[in-house]
Amino acid sequence: MRPKENLLAWKIFLKTSQTLSIVQTSIQMNMDLATTSRILANLEKDLEVNLFDRSKRPLRLTSTGLKALQPAKAMLKAHEKLCSVVNLVTSVKRNVKMSLPVNMTREDLFGILDEYKKIDPDLQIEIHNDCDHRHLEEDEIELAMLPYIPQSEKIAWFDAGYSYNMFLCSPGYLEAHGEPKSIEDLKKHKLLLRRSRIYPHTKFVTHKDQIVPLSEEYATEEIGDAFSCKQAALLGVGISIDPKFPPYFLGYIVFLWRSL
Repeated sequence: MRPKENLLAWKIFLKTSQTLSIVQTSIQMNMDLATTSRILANLEKDLEVNLFDRSKRPLRLTSTGLKALQPAKAMLKAHEKLCSVVNLVTSVKRNVKMSLPVNMTREDLFGILDEYKKIDPDLQIEIHNDCDHRHLEEDEIELAMLPYIPQSEKIAWFDAGYSYNMFLCSPGYLEAHGEPKSIEDLKKHKLLLRRSRIYPHTKFVTHKDQIVPLSEEYATEEIGDAFSCKQAALLGVGISIDPKFPPYFLGYIVFLWRSL
């Protein structure tokens, strides 16, 4: 797909025309700054025009950018209307494969899906576990909830919440080793780490505004999957933590699907 045919590129253009800052655009659209800048630059390259005057701070629309503003808004509005019409007239049964993290609770999920069937009775959701963005790119699934934001222009996503990884240990462990009160206290304990086979992995822990690397000062042991890590903690082997978020995307839970 050429950049000028990419709807995301035009959304970035419109958002930047409002913020007059690529940094603010990336923040408001929850996108990586480098990716946002690259998509916008590729759009201008494909059009063979400059949409923004980058010699000014804040950015300014060029005369061409001003002329493109209203047609771009009309194009995106027409696309939204088209999608709505297609959804309304489509009556074929649709089966959507959706992946969720294996350690995510399902307590409310089925009630929510039953409620949604009242709105769209032709939609059937098939639940899968622990797929990642590569499965989306290869059409193995249509939707995925992930604890990170993949750097892929083939995938669209939206922020579905914020996640916190809680420490887990047994009462017997606390009785024998004491309760850590700070990140510094964790150096006195064995930390059980989960290393996912698919998710990006980092060795950082956070506390309020602190982001602290798990250096050699910390006694760590990589257990592997979530279930084994939980079992080891319950047996009193150490304190289980799940530091799988890269620090830049710390805590995001996002829904993803293939971009048009």
